[in-house]
Amino acid sequence: MLDRKQPVVDCSAQELVAALMLQAVGGDALNPEQILRDLYDHPHLWKSF
Repeated sequence: MLDRKQPVVDCSAQELVAALMLQAVGGDALNPEQILRDLYDHPHLWKSF
């Protein structure tokens, strides 16, 4: 999962998207933790990045 203490320069594109998702979500529109957990469990879904 995302290491929030990792410097930005050391992050992959996937980690940057994860960080943006976690910051941007407000309200009950979606559950970013569940989405990220699913994406990390299925790395082939990240190939478009």
